[in-house]
Amino acid sequence: MPSLNLKITDKRILEAPPEINRISDTEIKGFHVRFGRIKIDGTRKSTYYFYYKLGGRAGKEANFKIAHTDVLKSDEARKQAKALAGVVALGKDPQEIKNQEYKARLEEKGKEKVSNLISEFVEQYIKPKRKRPDEAIRVFDKDVLPKIGNVPLDEIDSRQIVTQVLDPIKRRAQTKEKPDAGGVQANKTLSLLKQAFDFGISRGLVNTNPLISIKKINVGGEEKPKDRYLSLDEIKLLLNNLEKTDISFQIKTVIKILLLSGCRVGEVTLAEWSHIDFNSEVWRFPPENVKGRKNSNKGHELPLTKTLINLLRIVQKRYEGLGSEFVFPCLTGANKGQKQMDKRSVARAINRHSKVLEIEKFTPHDFRRTIQTHMASMGIELTVIEKILNHELQGMMRVYNKYDYMKERKVALSDWSNKVSSAIGGKVEQTL
Repeated sequence: MPSLNLKITDKRILEAPPEINRISDTEIKGFHVRFGRIKIDGTRKSTYYFYYKLGGRAGKEANFKIAHTDVLKSDEARKQAKALAGVVALGKDPQEIKNQEYKARLEEKGKEKVSNLISEFVEQYIKPKRKRPDEAIRVFDKDVLPKIGNVPLDEIDSRQIVTQVLDPIKRRAQTKEKPDAGGVQANKTLSLLKQAFDFGISRGLVNTNPLISIKKINVGGEEKPKDRYLSLDEIKLLLNNLEKTDISFQIKTVIKILLLSGCRVGEVTLAEWSHIDFNSEVWRFPPENVKGRKNSNKGHELPLTKTLINLLRIVQKRYEGLGSEFVFPCLTGANKGQKQMDKRSVARAINRHSKVLEIEKFTPHDFRRTIQTHMASMGIELTVIEKILNHELQGMMRVYNKYDYMKERKVALSDWSNKVSSAIGGKVEQTL
């Protein structure tokens, strides 16, 4: 098993090469990090452990699980490993002590409930670490707490969680036409609950994770990788037929910007005019508006093509009377001009008008796959495409390649814009 002997730090965990399965700390004997298998999205889990022996050669050997690395920073894990080494030096078993402390706490404080775990998880982990915690909180409030919130933590088991929480989520969205609908959300909830119980272990609320052996395929089913992208013929139909719908001017413009930029819908709808530099022809997305870890300081810069500039100028003139800081402000109600538009309205509009658009159903996110597919067919370098989509480069490229490819990205986006214009026989902004 490929491993490294290094002082364990957050940076080294994050930048560990994919072939490395373990990092053993050089300062605290037995303290190490294990890496799981690489998932289809390129991520993998990593966990802090402390290996110890008691009673000599014939004695007990064990690996004490400290916490997953996304729950605990390396400095805090190091402190815990050092404390565990002290316990072992006294001839005591850390796991047995943990079991005894857990039992004593239950007897002293009464039985903790699932709701106590969820509450602590939300306050100590979800809110501080997630850029947009509302979705996780909504899942807990709607699907988890009403069903199992009052169940004592020492009585909760996988069967209760699967039958009372996860199965209803899957059934709720199932139809004859889409028997697999709901499976994705059920699997997301499973992952969220697994993370909550792992957090509970690290905080001493629970001793084991009841969902540790539950696999997604047995809950929501196999999640097939999405492969939907729009052909040039479909793009022509989309842009021409948009004008036959009653979709708002605002949403039509967002759709065109997504098609021509490869941005995520949330990045576009959260944009402020202060983020756009027309003089330098750059659209800057701040870290809090892009996908990634909450405390990441990595934003995204998009070179603006002439078509994107024209679209943005049209929007600017259209809504200048509102005096809003947002590029796409809310246009109705008490929040008119004071908040950004709801990003969900874009997907709803596309879905509602699919028949008029005369193309197979798609989502706003499919524009990113559309750009990647067509740019690859145009011979554009993969690294340039990944930079346009704000994807992390893989392997050692992520560690060593710091070039921003801005010039190459602008050329690629301009070529893509020209290709779309040729397909529809005119400029995209003229279809507004």
